[in-house]
Amino acid sequence: MKVTLIHNDSSGRAISLEQIGETLTRHGHELAHVLGEDADVAQHLADEHPEVVLAAGGDGTVAAAARALAGQAVPLAILPLGTANNIARSLGRGTSLDEVVASWAHARQVDMGVAEGPWGRRRFIESVGMGLVPAGIAAMDRWPAQHDLVAHAQVEQAVRAFRDSLPHLEARPCRLALDGVPDDGQYLLVEVMIIRSIGPNLVLAHDADPSDGLFSVVVAGEQDRDALMRYFDRRLAANEAGTDGEDEEATLRLPVRTARQVTLQSEGPLHVDDRLFDVPGGQPVSLLIEPGALRVLGAGAPPEAGKD
Repeated sequence: MKVTLIHNDSSGRAISLEQIGETLTRHGHELAHVLGEDADVAQHLADEHPEVVLAAGGDGTVAAAARALAGQAVPLAILPLGTANNIARSLGRGTSLDEVVASWAHARQVDMGVAEGPWGRRRFIESVGMGLVPAGIAAMDRWPAQHDLVAHAQVEQAVRAFRDSLPHLEARPCRLALDGVPDDGQYLLVEVMIIRSIGPNLVLAHDADPSDGLFSVVVAGEQDRDALMRYFDRRLAANEAGTDGEDEEATLRLPVRTARQVTLQSEGPLHVDDRLFDVPGGQPVSLLIEPGALRVLGAGAPPEAGKD
């Protein structure tokens, strides 16, 4: 197959173009085009008609490719080179280049979401939410970038940024409607998720199935603050002990419900995947699931809690 590669060479794990090209050739494919992560993928699809788009990078690179490919016949393949790799991990992807390319005989239809708000319309593949996650993203953005850190150290730094944000976070009023059913409350966190994790591998929806045509809606109120703090402390302790912290992740259980359509209305910043948006005056944001909008090569079942 003719492959277009979207390559983020600043991702946490470096693999050269030569290695990628040689591996594709060995498996009977052709590296036809190489694009930077800021390229106009939609225009490239119209002009060049690739048979596969391979996104080599972190969650930002993969999500950008997914937005361009949603609703298209061209499938997405993922080579996870980032720090968290939430999308690849949630889809049960292998991590080595040979594993990734060898798995392309299998494919899976994956859901995407559409968020409509004051900014317009934007697709997403991870989650949309308010409260803790936007606060953590903003805290990470204020820290100086340290690209020389290895991946697990970058994850630790990000977990620490989220933890340090929690004591200053106030539960905010939020008007929620899940498939038209109101569920208003005061929340520290609201996440409307397609996959199981967000940010520095924060597994908030353990049983999320990215192919079931449903959002997993996770909420945390003031009564969950201590549980969230213990979760972050265990994650940091596990990192210092040289373990991955997956067993500890399984102990964080927040209320999760499912819905096909969600309306969210709250003051303050909101994130759509890794991008922050201001929502002036607490205007309503509408979220709609797009079942099976994206075809992903090599994607299997999501990993069980405690396993990679």
